[in-house]
Amino acid sequence: MPYYLDPQLEAIRNAVEREIRGGVRVLSASYIVNRYGADPVRVQRVLSDLVSAEDLTVHYRVLCSGENQRYDVDREFDNLSEIPKYPLVCTRCGDVYTPSEENISVFFEPTPVYLSYLQEAS
Repeated sequence: MPYYLDPQLEAIRNAVEREIRGGVRVLSASYIVNRYGADPVRVQRVLSDLVSAEDLTVHYRVLCSGENQRYDVDREFDNLSEIPKYPLVCTRCGDVYTPSEENISVFFEPTPVYLSYLQEAS
């Protein structure tokens, strides 16, 4: 039985499940959009719904945007509110930068319960 009545939303949910069953453990909205040519707004809705259902957890990666602008992942946080709003010294390159929307990447991971469910449903 479909979760969504909208076939596009259902196709996105199926794509997310297919990726997880295929071994992908870190998903981003842009990955799903680019791989499946899906509408970004709908992808975000499905991912948000899966977070609300506790099937996915959301994490935030802060990318170094210091003088060298390498945009390497410097730190990860579980809550957006944990991200400092003051200058940080990058743990990888030593550059100083201030986290902002432009250098925060959102990603999603399946929960152990969701992984078990998908393995059993296969």
